[in-house]
Amino acid sequence: MVRSALPPELKPFYFDFNWENQRVWAEQAEPFTMPIRELTWHLDVPLWSTIIGEPRFDLCPREVLLNPRVHAEHFLRLRTANLNHPLDLMWTTDRLVILDGVHRLARLAYEGRTTARVRRIPRAAIPRIRR
Repeated sequence: MVRSALPPELKPFYFDFNWENQRVWAEQAEPFTMPIRELTWHLDVPLWSTIIGEPRFDLCPREVLLNPRVHAEHFLRLRTANLNHPLDLMWTTDRLVILDGVHRLARLAYEGRTTARVRRIPRAAIPRIRR
């Protein structure tokens, strides 16, 4: 990923590498439960794209929650997100950031849930998960 392509809101903390979700899922990490309030800041930064499949970083998940008809494709994805899978997180400069699971987090928030099952993927895994 070219860091300069990220919007200013993401540059201070977002990942500077691309990863394969299947490789993330294959990592051995124990799931645990944490309050979603520690992760809901993800809903207010442009992690998604208005054109699914393009890395535009121009849509905040909260915008989808507030305007589901306008963003019907993302809203459908979050409503059907499989909550049996934990959210995969990794520490960046100063916070845990979601590698995989933003649609699941949005669904948890939409449903008013207060906790999420998560896994913490260590930074040492980057060479194994890198695309």
